[in-house]
Amino acid sequence: FTKDLYVANVSENSAAGTEVVRVSARDDDEVIGTTLTYAIVSGGFGKFSIDRKTGLILVVGPLDREDVSSYAVSVSVTDRFDTVFATVSISILDVDDNVPVFNQTLYLGDVTEGADIGTSVARVFASDADVGTNAVFTYSLKTATPSGLVVINSASGVVSTDEVIDCDGGDSNITIAAGSRQF
Repeated sequence: FTKDLYVANVSENSAAGTEVVRVSARDDDEVIGTTLTYAIVSGGFGKFSIDRKTGLILVVGPLDREDVSSYAVSVSVTDRFDTVFATVSISILDVDDNVPVFNQTLYLGDVTEGADIGTSVARVFASDADVGTNAVFTYSLKTATPSGLVVINSASGVVSTDEVIDCDGGDSNITIAAGSRQF
């Protein structure tokens, strides 16, 4: 091989047939009539294949960074007489493919009558299995009954009063959404 270690990146949403990296070797003993044959020895079976003649590694199966973030693929090349090995380190790049999920299905908040505008009522929490900027999401109010009583901080999930609360109004119900760029 021209290298002992090859390093490559591929997105988790890559389709079958996507090119990952080409490994290459040269035959120094130059026996006439010999051809180099590449193979995957271990790692990445069902996810990657290698072209036996060219050394091109392709995606062949579904990738999910949240399940496996990298693969160490051992490859070989043989000229019928000698076999040598190299390692291909393939990192799976994250895409925004997971919906934020709330840590609870119901949040309860209390506020006293006459509380100032901006008084914190509750805080909601959600999480996302993606990483980095793909895990960034915002909170928003979908419905509020009665409307106009509360607002939500889109970054922190803190629900606070948006007007002075009058207890004659009774209970309020709100629906909150967490959404990322993709969802």
